[in-house]
Amino acid sequence: MAYTFDGTNKIITYSIGTTAIDVKDIYSRWKNWVQDEGSMYLKAIDIVGGDPVDEINGIYISTYVFLINGWRIRPAEENHKVKVHSGILLTDIGESPFISTVGSYNVLVEYSQPVTSQTVMLETGISGLTQEESEQLFKALTTAKFLALK
Repeated sequence: MAYTFDGTNKIITYSIGTTAIDVKDIYSRWKNWVQDEGSMYLKAIDIVGGDPVDEINGIYISTYVFLINGWRIRPAEENHKVKVHSGILLTDIGESPFISTVGSYNVLVEYSQPVTSQTVMLETGISGLTQEESEQLFKALTTAKFLALK
């Protein structure tokens, strides 16, 4: 499988006949392209993860590959199915990393994501109380008198 990097249009295309995309491989191929000829273009990929948790047992933090600065992947110009594996492929703005083919082809992209542990950060300090109710509750709790039982 081969990749073509179009720095002017910020498009990565994979070759006809491709049935799988290894996200770590696409990152490696992009780095090679930058070293060979693409250093003048905007950065296409950021990567996080891949760090060892337990190297003896082969456990690593999941690899996240982010297409950034408007870069996207254009599928090969053919009807096909392609499986994305060996990491998680995202964009920096939450859109699909894939754009449509130029021609009228049907492309099915299957994600085979690793099992991951994720944290969702929620804003804290919001109880549903109004500001006034919140102040009253705070005052009541900080000035409450406790009775000791004899």
